[in-house]
Amino acid sequence: QACSVVEGAYWAAGVATGAWWQVLTSAFTHAELIHLGANMLALYFLGPPLEQVLGRARFLAVYLVSALAASAAVMWLAAPDSSALGASGAIFGMLGALLVIARKSGGNYQTILMWLGINVVITVVGGAGISWQGHLGGLLGGTWMTALAGDRDTITENDVHAVATRSIECTVFE
Repeated sequence: QACSVVEGAYWAAGVATGAWWQVLTSAFTHAELIHLGANMLALYFLGPPLEQVLGRARFLAVYLVSALAASAAVMWLAAPDSSALGASGAIFGMLGALLVIARKSGGNYQTILMWLGINVVITVVGGAGISWQGHLGGLLGGTWMTALAGDRDTITENDVHAVATRSIECTVFE
């Protein structure tokens, strides 16, 4: 019960007992300021260049599908009495989107894989407070949705370079 650690927070039982809105709102809720700040910083670097390449509607679709896939993975893979919140799953989805864009455009995606690998290691060894299920679900959702949604026009290697340059240095926070 992540919300129970925040003094004065209200705890709703969860999706399984009728709080269906938590499937999406969990991606916009954070229990700790550092978690919120890290996610906002990652989105600040990843969001604008990805939106420029994908277009606003596709970017929003990728972000929301990533958030929903993160929640679905937590509900499917985590213990029934566990909880997770934060935008980290959606941020991992943005990393998946970046990887697909780089791959589709013939760009150099080894650096993206390296940063993604670092974040996976942080997720796995980072402790009990990190939801590997949410991160994995978001990554798969963002990768899948970007592959399906395609690009706005033809994605060039310069687009990938611009996205990677603005985003790679901060993804280690997630």
